[in-house]
Amino acid sequence: PAPRALPPTFVPGISGQALGGSANLPTAVQSGQLFDSRQGTLEMWVKVALPLRRELRFGREPQHVLFSQSPIRYDHPLLDNTRSVCLRRNGSQLVGRVSTKEYQSVWTQASIAAWDQPGWHHIAMQWSATDEDALSVELYLDGKRASGQRKAILHGKKWHKKTEAMSVQLGSMITGAGAFGWPIDEVRISSARRYTTNFVPAKRADLDRLATAIFHFDGDLTGQTPGGKTVPAVA
Repeated sequence: PAPRALPPTFVPGISGQALGGSANLPTAVQSGQLFDSRQGTLEMWVKVALPLRRELRFGREPQHVLFSQSPIRYDHPLLDNTRSVCLRRNGSQLVGRVSTKEYQSVWTQASIAAWDQPGWHHIAMQWSATDEDALSVELYLDGKRASGQRKAILHGKKWHKKTEAMSVQLGSMITGAGAFGWPIDEVRISSARRYTTNFVPAKRADLDRLATAIFHFDGDLTGQTPGGKTVPAVA
């Protein structure tokens, strides 16, 4: 079923306030203006709540989703035959995944078992399909590469470049399923892969030449873009 609309909640963040629930960006367009599923970097701070349980990857436990970009599908939000980018938590694992429309996807995972104390941690997921016949995805935790760069060859099935209007959801799937339940702060979306080595995460996201939008969540859901435009979001 469709999710029930809830008012946004804000809690103390890593910098200012943070999103305490979920938010939908209904106008995200895959033209590179805000979000392009062919390549990019997603960054955010999350506040860990304990305990971290190790759950079955495809078991009966819900998918705790940090970020989801896909068409709205109420039947099954993780189908392989939709172009999508998803970052989710399963117990003590983070899983980043990129899928095409042709039942092809690539995913990677990183352990967060060392996050054994409540507190804020930085996550960066970056992906690329710019060479038209391959996908790659990798995860950084607290500025350190925490996964391998997983790659998949598309066997001649191209990553079509037509523009599609698709929704972006923070804190749950597009359908509202799999609510993350941890505060999210300082989200930055970029139009390219940012990192090739380890880095020191900034506590407050900056707009630079690669960033297409940032969300501070300091009491509202509005994001900013380099051109000075605001990005509307709804709870």
